[in-house]
Amino acid sequence: MHRCQARRRDPGIGALLNTLTPNQMLGPSADKMCQMNIDGVGGIPIFLLSPRVIYPAGRMLGTSSDHEVKEASKKELIEIFKVLEGELGDKPFYGGDTFGFVDVALIPYYSFFHTFETLGNFSFEAECPKLVSWAKRCMQKTSVSKSLCDQHKVYEVVLELKKKLGVE
Repeated sequence: MHRCQARRRDPGIGALLNTLTPNQMLGPSADKMCQMNIDGVGGIPIFLLSPRVIYPAGRMLGTSSDHEVKEASKKELIEIFKVLEGELGDKPFYGGDTFGFVDVALIPYYSFFHTFETLGNFSFEAECPKLVSWAKRCMQKTSVSKSLCDQHKVYEVVLELKKKLGVE
């Protein structure tokens, strides 16, 4: 059996990925791959598909009380999403006309858009309009709309976490 087939059956792979460093996830050439911007899946640089790229910037945006750190986190998030928007181009989905693997991998981040916008005081619609249109197309699919958390509920949870952490 091919090792990728075994991984697909492992329900704990998401938890495992969150504990790995980029070198562990991508192998010894991780730094080189990131520098070379080698395509991963569907033209997306593989390191951008990792939650270890987007969530740290989002977490700093939500938990830091330092204005400079928040601004840097906001800038980093916008840059990441602009790269993703650039890879989408004018296609309806990352795979072209059909909703596919890359769309499935990326659409969960849409649940955090409202939180990122509110905490960072910016607009995804203004910064990445094609990405927002893509997300809205994805949300028209029942399987997606029934699976994702409501953006406003995510924001409420983040506010509760900030309160518990004493970050205002």
